[in-house]
Amino acid sequence: MQMKRLRNIGRLFTGTPAGVIEGAAVISDGEEIAWCGKSGDEPRELIESVTDEHDCEGGLVTAGFIDAHTHPVYAGDRMAEVAMRSGGASYEAVAKAGGGIRATVMATRQEPISTLEDATARRLWNWLEGGATTVEAKTGYHLEREGELEATRLLARLSQRSDLPRIEVTFLAGHALPPDRRARMSSYAKEVSEWCDDAYQAGARFCDVFCDRGYFSVSQSRSILTAAIKAKLIPRIHADELERTGGARLAAELHAVSADHLLRANRADAVALAGDHNPGTSGITSMSVVVALAVAVFKLSVERALVAATLGGAYSISRSDRGVVAAHKLADLVLWEAEHEGAFAWAYGLKPRAVWLRGTQVFA
Repeated sequence: MQMKRLRNIGRLFTGTPAGVIEGAAVISDGEEIAWCGKSGDEPRELIESVTDEHDCEGGLVTAGFIDAHTHPVYAGDRMAEVAMRSGGASYEAVAKAGGGIRATVMATRQEPISTLEDATARRLWNWLEGGATTVEAKTGYHLEREGELEATRLLARLSQRSDLPRIEVTFLAGHALPPDRRARMSSYAKEVSEWCDDAYQAGARFCDVFCDRGYFSVSQSRSILTAAIKAKLIPRIHADELERTGGARLAAELHAVSADHLLRANRADAVALAGDHNPGTSGITSMSVVVALAVAVFKLSVERALVAATLGGAYSISRSDRGVVAAHKLADLVLWEAEHEGAFAWAYGLKPRAVWLRGTQVFA
């Protein structure tokens, strides 16, 4: 394996109790970090093994961002809905007007899977270009068995590509009621439960469900996620965004790895930031924009926002090998166009100068 050193790091935001290390260096051995700390303190045996170096020129380095909630597999757009909501239309009003999730389902079903795969790959590259080295990616815009499984396989294939972020595949057939059927939500929930084994075989790691007013009830969500657990899928939930329906309690009951879209949290709760990229409400693929919004809107400190966008995301996808800069963690690193982490709250879209994925520089 090739030993590499990032040197002349002005500030290294580790995300660990070590905090920010000024005048730092990082040595990676293949895909893992072998050492990080104060420049000049590198172990001699590691220095002697270094075969490649990168001068960070006093810049800021962080762990790669983790976008822990995205919906990248879709066709069409819903820009008209964005305008409707800006005029005060509710989520439900948009759906009644023919928009919402169901509009995307109709467009996505008509798209050849090869075209969908190409479009999804292009979107995922945008995340990497913005400094996100891991992306949780959901299905959910076919809402019928074969389409949802094909979307799962699509994401599993993309997860094997070295030119894209690491992908965590989530099966989200429980996204809404299919638009072309008069089936009741309860009968559709039963069908989704029966697809979980196949979803696991197709490459999914997680199973998600939209547990909220107008979508799946707590009981229906429980049946889907219980089946998912039996199929070796890890549960996660869209919970309590539109109304407090009990989704968060269900997440706790089933030991779900994450309850997403919550409008309230306790101060001590582990928080993850995500862009929620989807065709109807968010075109964001830049996690640095998300960090800036978290500071401005939710009044998180820059430090807490950065931790939520890295380590918090790692918690949300149940991965302990990433999200911080430390020995034996993945060498997924970003050198930013800044010398201080405060730039994230100032720039609204801070851009990377270089990105390392699996220890290899993939963007510069």
